[in-house]
Formats: sequence, structure tokens, C-alpha cells
Amino acid sequence: MADENNTPLYQSADGPVIFTDGVPSIAHGAGVVKFYLGRFDPDAKGGNPANQAIAAQVVMPAPAFAATAAFFSSKVKDLVLDKVLTQEQVDEIGAMFEAEAGGGEQKGK
Repeated sequence: MADENNTPLYQSADGPVIFTDGVPSIAHGAGVVKFYLGRFDPDAKGGNPANQAIAAQVVMPAPAFAATAAFFSSKVKDLVLDKVLTQEQVDEIGAMFEAEAGGGEQKGK
């Protein structure tokens, strides 16, 4: 984003790069949303299955989380238009996250 004076804003090369396989946990309260970024780490010796590990924790104001969710939703539509994902893949993934009354936990886990 740029400010009202159209001053450009550039990403810092010093910022961390975090690889994630997804979001295994999310909670909200007191006007904030907290979620964890998770990844599957392989066994260094190769003899055991990968283990899910927390890569980072993100805490943000609820309105900022809602804006981020809308941004990601828009980007998913772009990924379908650009044929990076199919609509069938998006629908299948969405079906895994049908919200229960009062909750948004992933079903089937």
C-alpha cells in the first residue's frame, strides 16, 4: 500500500521468510485473532513420518484478519483464473472447512 502522498512502500529484504503447509489452529477473543502457521518437518534420519510443527504465530486485530481473509479469497479466484488451481480443487478444499454452529474448526481432523 502507498500513503496518501503516493510514497512507494517496498518490502524489506530483512524480513523473515516462513514456509508453511497451512494453518493448524486458530482462536479469537478480545478483538484479536490468533493463528499458527504449521509445517510438516521430515525425520532427519528418514525413518519416520513427517511431524507437524508450528512455524510461527500470528496475532492480529479482528478487522485486519477479516480484510486478510477477503484478500486471500480474491487471490484464490485469481489462481483459478490463471489455472494454477481448478475450481474443483477449491470446492473440495472448501468442503473440508464447513463451519459448525458457532465454530470454524476443520472437520475430519
